[in-house]
Amino acid sequence: MRLKSLPISLYVVGSLCSHVHIRKSLSYAPILPHARYITEPPLIHLGYKLSSDPYEIATDYIKAIHSDTPSLDFYIRDDSYTDLATGLHFIYARQRLNEVDVTDGDINLVIGADGEVLSYGDSVSISL
Repeated sequence: MRLKSLPISLYVVGSLCSHVHIRKSLSYAPILPHARYITEPPLIHLGYKLSSDPYEIATDYIKAIHSDTPSLDFYIRDDSYTDLATGLHFIYARQRLNEVDVTDGDINLVIGADGEVLSYGDSVSISL
């Protein structure tokens, strides 16, 4: 008898919750119109070998992507890391202006173990 009432109670709970907005991420920041995330970033030949430093690759890649903005100042954040299980390098950078961090001026890259940039995203403001 309980098995027959279970689907009804699930239906009632589901219908009561259908009007509730479900949060898809933990980000509380506003949507930035200039933000971008590229899953197939352009190939930029940087001339590195397989054993190159991922932080160097990330720095040069960011400079190449923003070559039209030579005044772009950024730094690689301390929370960048390498996943030992996959060999992927997760590099995070932050935009600066006059040595002050720019709010929401974030840059992120995923670099494969072979040094290839697999994804790139930023919310850098080039109008500063």
